[in-house]
Amino acid sequence: MTKPAVAKKAPKTKERVGGNTKADAVYNALVSAIVSRELTPGMKLSEETVAASFQINRVVVRAVLNRLHNDSLLELKPNRGAFVATPSPKQAREIFEARILLEREIAVRLAKTITRPQVEELKAHVRRQRERHQEHHDPDTLRLAEEFHLLVARLTDNEILLSMLTRLVSLSSLVPVSYTHLDVYKRQLCGLPRNSIFSSPA
Repeated sequence: MTKPAVAKKAPKTKERVGGNTKADAVYNALVSAIVSRELTPGMKLSEETVAASFQINRVVVRAVLNRLHNDSLLELKPNRGAFVATPSPKQAREIFEARILLEREIAVRLAKTITRPQVEELKAHVRRQRERHQEHHDPDTLRLAEEFHLLVARLTDNEILLSMLTRLVSLSSLVPVSYTHLDVYKRQLCGLPRNSIFSSPA
């Protein structure tokens, strides 16, 4: 199989049994690859490929794959292996509905408290996203687009909201582009935080 994002080696980290630093680094790298759609729904992730790409042993690979499965990002199929999850149309709709409800509340909260430095931080992020888009670097453009929503959540200083949105962002990245009936939800998400926050008086 092709190895788009998996081929990128994770940064060298200490192999800890308790904290499992390396497993965390590999997990974060694979989630980032899913969000940027370098790993697409239905793609197989073999233990051999992940182990070789990140220079880790099979024990760490299995821990990472199980964690991704528990987060609904991977499907583990008996005698076949691990595959990037593909939500059903119903699941996809529910993911976007949950994101819209959550992000609407996040945007309203931040709009009430946002400061000028925070506005400038958000604008700088948008500029970076536009630059990568103009350079036709699609994975970075997609990643930065989703990170904008997470940045908005982080600026509310509410860890629970940020954690919930982080999970939903990862799940929404699994939704196939062929689900065109969900485009209305995607358009709402694109404009939701920006319209609320950049129109605030801060």
